[in-house]
Amino acid sequence: MKEILDRRLYLGEVTWNRTQKCDTWGQKNQRTRPETEGIRTAAPALRVITDDQWRLAHGRLESIRARLIQASGGRIGVRRRDVESQYLLPGFARCAICGGGLGVISGSHSSARGHIYGCLAYLKRGTSVCGNSLRLPLDRVDDAVLRTLADDVLRPPVVMAVIDGVLERLKPRSGERELQRSRKRPLFPCFGEPGS
Repeated sequence: MKEILDRRLYLGEVTWNRTQKCDTWGQKNQRTRPETEGIRTAAPALRVITDDQWRLAHGRLESIRARLIQASGGRIGVRRRDVESQYLLPGFARCAICGGGLGVISGSHSSARGHIYGCLAYLKRGTSVCGNSLRLPLDRVDDAVLRTLADDVLRPPVVMAVIDGVLERLKPRSGERELQRSRKRPLFPCFGEPGS
């Protein structure tokens, strides 16, 4: 996910010379070059987003990072949430049996490790907590979720209904609040409440 947010190609820039594949002795030893050695070329035909959208997205990421650092007591590297997870569902999806978190689990111990989703409560605490031993392939689940979002949720009528609901909740209701507060106040404060 982070690679998508940092990809300058969406701004219409192609970057060359980001990695060095061979060292000075000609040995294959790939490393990332310093950003100053990168060569950027403008490619306006590849632009997908505006500069304002780029700045807004990165401003949001910075504010999240700042809050995470504050929440962790200034310890960098401690994550309280899966904001920067490379996977789609951890932190959002829950087990249908126990309500525990759904997490990513390594599928096998071979060199071609696969990743799967599974109930973390079952994995860490066993059948005494949850009996859900179901394992689902990561790529198939992610694809199904994204397809469902695109087909069912991100349709204009649905998006507009959400926006309308948010705007309705944000309407000022100061007159209503003032009326509620005045009903709670005693009529004659100097004499106290009736019956006292």
